Amino acid sequence: MKVIETRLPGCVVIEPAVFGDARGYFFETWNAERFAALGL
Repeated sequence: MKVIETRLPGCVVIEPAVFGDARGYFFETWNAERFAALGL
């Protein structure tokens, strides 16, 4: 998960990591522990 700061104070863009294999793609849209660790 990548957090990108913006010019607006307190506003960030959250870019999820995308995982793919022969079956397709998966990305995690919500993870409370990771968001808490990032201060979100």
